[in-house]
Amino acid sequence: MIYGVFRDSEFLWNDSEQKLYRKLIEPNRDNNFYNHEEFIEVKCKPLKNYPYIHIRINRKSYQLHRLVYLLYNPNFDIDDSSTNNSIDHRDNNKLNNSIENLNLVNHTQNGQNRKNVKGFRIRKNRIEAYYNKDGKQIKKSFGIKNYGYEKALQLAQEWRNLNTAHYYKG
Repeated sequence: MIYGVFRDSEFLWNDSEQKLYRKLIEPNRDNNFYNHEEFIEVKCKPLKNYPYIHIRINRKSYQLHRLVYLLYNPNFDIDDSSTNNSIDHRDNNKLNNSIENLNLVNHTQNGQNRKNVKGFRIRKNRIEAYYNKDGKQIKKSFGIKNYGYEKALQLAQEWRNLNTAHYYKG
């Protein structure tokens, strides 16, 4: 677990379980800060039709992967949204926020890591397989939330291979 303080809270991130725990730090009447007694698990889910997990801290929304990166790298400016301050998910699974999967890159480098190769696209919370038949694009989506990243990718590959075996060789 990694420990860190950000805004009005103390955080613990369990990388192996992909769980975030939060303990509020609040001022008392004398403006001295005190801690709540225990860490509480933060319920982290992706927003509907958006692949990144967000949490709210002091009425501001933060992407979980940026907060995790900050906990491991205290000099990281989480509020800097410039093109030189992007966090890349190495395996392109935006729900995998383990520190080994996160990499600080610029915007151009982040775009180069996409796995949008011919026949597959990663769209929000799904992997989309597609092929062209008689000038029309045929596609099918496999939800990452429903299947998990690896299984969704496997199903997309199987579907595309089954439907394109007689069109494409190799």
